[in-house]
This record gives sequence, structure tokens and C-alpha cells, in this order.
Amino acid sequence: MISNKHPFVSYAQNHEDVLLWRLFQNMAEGFYVDVGAAHPEWESVTKAFYDRGWRGINLEPNVHFYTMLEKERPRDINIRALAGRETGERELHIVGQSGLSTASLENVDFLRAKGHAISHQETCKMVCLDDVFREYQAPRIQFLKVDAEGMEQQVLEGCSFTEFRPEVLVIEATLPETNTRREDGVREYLSSRDYKFAFFDGLNDYYVATECVHLAGLLLWPVNFIDNYMPVKEIYLEKRLAETEQTRSQECKLGLSDLLNRLWSLNRGKVAPLRAEDVIWAYRHFLRREPESSEVVYGHIAGCKNLKQLVEVITGSEEYANKSVFI
Repeated sequence: MISNKHPFVSYAQNHEDVLLWRLFQNMAEGFYVDVGAAHPEWESVTKAFYDRGWRGINLEPNVHFYTMLEKERPRDINIRALAGRETGERELHIVGQSGLSTASLENVDFLRAKGHAISHQETCKMVCLDDVFREYQAPRIQFLKVDAEGMEQQVLEGCSFTEFRPEVLVIEATLPETNTRREDGVREYLSSRDYKFAFFDGLNDYYVATECVHLAGLLLWPVNFIDNYMPVKEIYLEKRLAETEQTRSQECKLGLSDLLNRLWSLNRGKVAPLRAEDVIWAYRHFLRREPESSEVVYGHIAGCKNLKQLVEVITGSEEYANKSVFI
């Protein structure tokens, strides 16, 4: 039977937070570690947990996202650094304000082959997870999420998993923007550290510590309606629809089929080219204002392939970084 309580609002790209909430929903407070945290809300695995009183450690090398994390996550420990198997410095190759920036040269070549441009490089500090956990005296960790764009194995090898043993690990396991599994030694390394593989969601591998193996039974099936969740992007779209109905005439209102197309566009970023309504909604929601002119609107339409890309551009702007605009 489906619970009558309010739906769990999912922010994560692949609903990773829904699966994790299935495991930890009875915990009023918990602790997470997010390697490659990126945006504090948009496609965040930890936002829903933070909103419920949890806290944790976020590692994010991109200064743009790190600045927003510092502003929006005051309870969290936010560290501007890469994580790896050793300390030092490493070049981070920035792909605009997307979550594709990487310190992996192999990933750089793959991204360029797919048409992504490297906008610039930054020298970033590199730390080991063991050192971070000791320095900040991490309590018992419910989950560790690693999205390091090709550096996942190096991140994990910087943690011995002896003194600090997260109960669940969520590790990105595919090549960028594909379902193709990356060939690496992550599973073997984690097995040697007494972590059991539990589930693959098409993007991430889930592991549980052997002392928490009872949790694996809750990872045997994918996210589904029984989990009683709502993607936050549906909330965005509902607000857009309400605003449209208030400000536009009947013949310009969004129909059901068009709304579903918009939702698919926002979730997957591959369908439904931009329209003026999309740009106006994005400005209202993320910047809390109207676009300056029709030229600005059509400039976005010409420069962005879809709604997902538009949101990345707007949330990557200096104006957005200086505002508190989260819903």
C-alpha cells in the first residue's frame, strides 16, 4: 500500500536520493559524504537529506559550485578540492558550468570526441578521503557518493575503509552521458575492503559494507511508484504551468501533451527544442525576474539546444551565484 504522507521530493539526476531514502528514511539525522557535489540543488544527491536535517562533507573543485555550496549549505563542511589516492595538485579541465568537468585526461578526450568544449583549466588541490575524515572527525557515515568524472577509482583508493566505513557507497560507473560501463578496478578494490556489490541503476553502482549487508535487500529493485516520490523537476514544471495560466491567454496555455514533452526535455535534455516560454520560466524561477528583452530570449533559444542546457547556462551565471533563489 502506498503511504499517504507527502511524497519524497527527489533532486538527484537518476533518483539516487530515492533509493538512499528507502534505506535511511527512519533516521532523523545522518551524515553523508559527496565527492563531486556540484550544484547544491540541481541534480544533487544530498539536497533532500540536507532539507531533512542531515549534514555532511561536500568535496567540489569547481569554484563556481563550491561558492554556492558555501552559501546554501552552512551546516555542511564544504571543501574546494579534488579527491584522489594521494595529496598534491592536479589540473581540472572545466566544461562550462556543467557537471562534466574532469581531472581525467581519458575523460577529456572522450568529452571532446562527443563535441564538448573545455573552456579552461584550473590547478586544484587534491586530498585523500582518509585525511579528510580524520581532519573533520567524521561521525558514522551513512553514505558516500562519488561522481568524479573518470577518477572514481583514484578517489576510492584514497580511502582505506578501515577506520571510516560508510554504510553505503554510490559510485558513478559509466562513461559520460552513456550507459556504457567504465572498465576499471573499482569492484575488485571495494571487494577487498569488504564491500558487497548490491545494485546497478544504469548510471551508478551501489555497494554496502559487509557489516551492513541487511541493507542490500532494499536495493534489489529500482525506484518505483511505491517509493512515493516526486521529481523536483515536476514541481518546477507545475509552477511554470501555473504562471503561464495566470499570464497568458487560453490559446497559449500549455496542453497536457506539451507539458509531458517539457518534462521529458528537462529530465533527459535530448527532446523538445526551446521555446520563449521556457526562457521566461527559467528567468522567473532561477533569477526571479523577467528577461531583459525579446533579443535575450531568442539569443538563448539560438544558443541552447534544450531546457537542460538553458538551466545550466542560467545557474552558471554570476547573477545566479549571487542570489538566494532556491525553491
